[in-house]
Amino acid sequence: MGRLDRSLHSIGFAAMAVVASLLVPNLAMAGTLDQEQPTVAPMALNAHSTQSVAQTFTAGLSGKLDQVDLNLNMSGSPPVPVIVDLRDASGGLPGSAILASQNVLSSDVVAFPGSGWVSFVFPTPAPVTAGTQYAIVAHSAAVFPETYAWSQGVGTDPYSRGAAYLASPPTAPWMPVPIGPPDFAFKTYVVPQPTQTPTGAAPPTGKRGAALKKCKKKHSKKARRKCRKKAKRLPV
Repeated sequence: MGRLDRSLHSIGFAAMAVVASLLVPNLAMAGTLDQEQPTVAPMALNAHSTQSVAQTFTAGLSGKLDQVDLNLNMSGSPPVPVIVDLRDASGGLPGSAILASQNVLSSDVVAFPGSGWVSFVFPTPAPVTAGTQYAIVAHSAAVFPETYAWSQGVGTDPYSRGAAYLASPPTAPWMPVPIGPPDFAFKTYVVPQPTQTPTGAAPPTGKRGAALKKCKKKHSKKARRKCRKKAKRLPV
């Protein structure tokens, strides 16, 4: 069976998933919700020992990305966890640099044919920059048919600032998802970068501007000159 055949076989195994609005115990928001594709379709792609799946996205906030939520289900009871990496993106594709990583055991994932949101809280949040593209990569050492599946979205392009990819085997080049909506269901959370202000800087008072405005009403040049001289001694 060829590389693409294995991918399509994995897709078919979860394609008829009936989605349930379930929350799992691991769900716990931390940072500010930044990017999301919240729609969930009855289609999913599997992550196991011979296939990894990924979603690129464009950060809207600069700061520390400390959590991602994925809509997942599992088939069987995988004895190993599903691992989620936050990676860089290169040329629009998932990159190889791992910026943050976390794993979740099968006990926190809803069983097929249901699905639910699962939170991956990174022990060390990753710095992200607004307008820069990154990738969420899901992979596992689970052996098919015991597998984890990441739900796809609804519509022709539910998230326009990124796309869904798969690699089968995981060491193969990333390729766009060939079947169904081209985006997975995901959410990202960022602790925004604090706004920095100059040390010791005081907010403007408006006194100087108001005084200079009054100087314009003086009738003589001498009076206006004297008035402006006094006004410039006032705080901004």
